[in-house]
Amino acid sequence: MVYCPSSEPPAMPTETFEVPELGCDGCAEIVEGAVAEVPDVSGVEADPEAGTVTVEGDGFDPDAVIEKVERAGYDVGAPSRAA
Repeated sequence: MVYCPSSEPPAMPTETFEVPELGCDGCAEIVEGAVAEVPDVSGVEADPEAGTVTVEGDGFDPDAVIEKVERAGYDVGAPSRAA
């Protein structure tokens, strides 16, 4: 696919994972750092207030994300695809 210089490429696929134990910004930073290590992840945002982790990237393995979150010490639910 070719994009015109004036148009923006489509947004990267995004999945949101439920991580209800995220209680503070420190917890969010731990999870963000762990998930950022997953191949093909281009962005991570953990939201302690919502208890979610949103992961952006093209072709990342959701199971690898779940494993990283669990190894960081948090329970995680199945992802929901946003885009």
